Amino acid sequence: MHSRREPRAETSAFHRVEKREGERTRHFVVHGDTPRFVAEFETSETPGGGRRCEVIRRLVVPNSWAGDYHLCAAKLAAAVAFFDRVGTAAGDASPEARA
Repeated sequence: MHSRREPRAETSAFHRVEKREGERTRHFVVHGDTPRFVAEFETSETPGGGRRCEVIRRLVVPNSWAGDYHLCAAKLAAAVAFFDRVGTAAGDASPEARA
């Protein structure tokens, strides 16, 4: 019996993007490796003035003829952890990550 193991998600595959729209800021994490996806998060303030993920607002994945959407599950959990780790201080994303 063949057992399938997912490789450990590397944080270098994730990129945090903030998009400002008037008074509102939208928060995204982009996964650039396979499987490619974009997750948008609703955030809340932390006691230290940072942000953390409250709700996954939207998940955008490419259309798959093989139905390989299950491959995103482990990576999505890693994306949430990545967002919480790099989003500990408000506005700490690099200037390149802001749109």
